[in-house]
Amino acid sequence: MSRLPLNLLVFVLGLLFLAWAFSLAGTLGSSGGTVNYTTFLEDLKAGRVKEVVVRSGETRIQGTLTDGSGFTTYAASPPDNATLEAWMQRGVSVRVEPPQGQNALGFLWPLLLVGLLLGALFYFSRTGRAGPSDSAFSFTKSRARVLTEAPQVTFKDVAGAEEAKEELKEI
Repeated sequence: MSRLPLNLLVFVLGLLFLAWAFSLAGTLGSSGGTVNYTTFLEDLKAGRVKEVVVRSGETRIQGTLTDGSGFTTYAASPPDNATLEAWMQRGVSVRVEPPQGQNALGFLWPLLLVGLLLGALFYFSRTGRAGPSDSAFSFTKSRARVLTEAPQVTFKDVAGAEEAKEELKEI
C-alpha cells in the first residue's frame, strides 16, 4: 500500500492540532492574571484601574491597570448600571460588550477530535502489519484444516520396535 494516504492523514491531523492550539491560545489568558474581587476594589479606590471591559450578563470583569498590566476578576453578580457609573466617576474607562455566544467551531472541536481519533485508530488497526494476520480483525481467518484421513501407521507396524518399548518402560 502506498504511504501517501498515511502521510496525508498525519499532515491533516497536524494541521488540525495546530489550528486547535492557536484557537485555544487566543482564548486563554490574553488579559493577564486573575485577581480576587477585593483586590480589584482596592485598586479601583486607589485609582490604579485604567480601563474595565464587562460583557453583558457575565460576572467576569477584565481590565487594565495604570501600569499597563491586565487583570481578570469575577464578581458575585453582573455589575449593574449604578456600579458602572460609579466606576466612570472614578475616571475608569468602562466598555460594555455584548455577550459572547458559542461559536460553531468551539462546539465542533471535541466532536471532530474524537472522530479523528477513532478514525485513526480504526485505520491503523485495519492496515497494521503486526504479523501473519494483516489486521486486528482477521482472527477468524484461521488456516487450520481438519484432518479427515485415518492414520496409516498402526501399533502392529511398530510392534517390533525395541527402542520404543524401552522408552515406554522408562516413562
